Amino acid sequence: MHEMISVEVAKRMVLDHVRPLSATLVDLSSALGATLAADVVSDVDVPPFANAAMDGFVTRLATPPKSLPVRMPVHGEVRAGHPYAGEWPEDALLGMMTGAPIPPGTFAVIQREWVTEDESDAGHVWVHQWPEPNQHIRPAAKDLARGARCAEAGERITPSLIGMMAMGGAHQVHVTRAPRIGILSTGDELVEVAQVPGPGQIRNSNGPTLSAQVMHAGAVPVGRVVADDEAQIAEAVASLFETCDFVVGSGGVSVGKYDLVRRVLEDMGVTWHFWRVKQRPGKPLAFGTFGSVPFLGLPGNPVSASIGFEQYVRPAIRKMLGQRDWFAPLFQATLTQDTPKVKGLHFFARAVATPCSDGTFEIRDTGPQGSNLLHSMARANAIMHLDADLGDERRIVPAGTRVRFEFLPWTFQ
Repeated sequence: MHEMISVEVAKRMVLDHVRPLSATLVDLSSALGATLAADVVSDVDVPPFANAAMDGFVTRLATPPKSLPVRMPVHGEVRAGHPYAGEWPEDALLGMMTGAPIPPGTFAVIQREWVTEDESDAGHVWVHQWPEPNQHIRPAAKDLARGARCAEAGERITPSLIGMMAMGGAHQVHVTRAPRIGILSTGDELVEVAQVPGPGQIRNSNGPTLSAQVMHAGAVPVGRVVADDEAQIAEAVASLFETCDFVVGSGGVSVGKYDLVRRVLEDMGVTWHFWRVKQRPGKPLAFGTFGSVPFLGLPGNPVSASIGFEQYVRPAIRKMLGQRDWFAPLFQATLTQDTPKVKGLHFFARAVATPCSDGTFEIRDTGPQGSNLLHSMARANAIMHLDADLGDERRIVPAGTRVRFEFLPWTFQ
């Protein structure tokens, strides 16, 4: 088992033990937020016919009149959903509604703003400006050609993608099954959220936090809360390994007398891959596998657990879902204040990133960064990455340093 490995190595080892899950067929109406397991191709051209881009009049005249304005007769009208089947004189116009099919032989659409009514004759109009060839005509297959992909495997389904697939005729789509993520919370001190804590007790905040993060990532949480008792832990873990695709432990993986989770898992035959990572918070991080099911033991402190989820479990969920991008994109920002940092450890600082008028970002931490201080996470919109080599002899990263950060995934929702 590896000890005190880098963040990059730890992430790679977790992802190496995760595989995409199987696909299932769902109705398009219930696919929002799921991940496509197969490409979707259109069964028609979109649009299937040339149509008007705006209200106005269509003309067959390829040669513009010698002088404008010009008085022209209106022979009829074309509405959306009603193709024009008749003939009309070359020197006449047809009224045209946005989205209506373009009749054969049309030169262009004269937009409504270029035309005024002939007050003396309702059957004629005055045209003040002449269009270019094919102006205001949307050609067939401009959006999609028949047989073209309207959505790709690995894409998370958004409202816009729903619309694209609907246009392409996909009333049902193959999506990756949502992973089941077991969440094991341990500790004699834990009580339910609705319960008033007694002496020496605290409410279970890690369970609800991790469950919310699991759901936000597109997976299904399966939670168990047990006391510091080896038999209870063994029963709960066995159940989670049997029913889940990935199991996360909150607490019980450090070196304390009552940190029993590691001991129980070893007795069950879990294969450990690493223990402890060069990071803060969450240095006592344990990762192993039971058969094909990964187990990540997060520290019990709430910030350590939440940060650990974002850095290790969310990317694993994305890979299980078959998504193409596993990690959050990283941006550059300038520190606006001196920031405490021990050299040699990768710090995940809870931070506020602010856009500047020139398109760059400034960033600062949210204050005291203790791993027990959940308010430091609740006030943040970003996780600041202070790389292991940062930090001077004062244990400070000075203001003005360029650093990397990722937005928390719920920042813009």
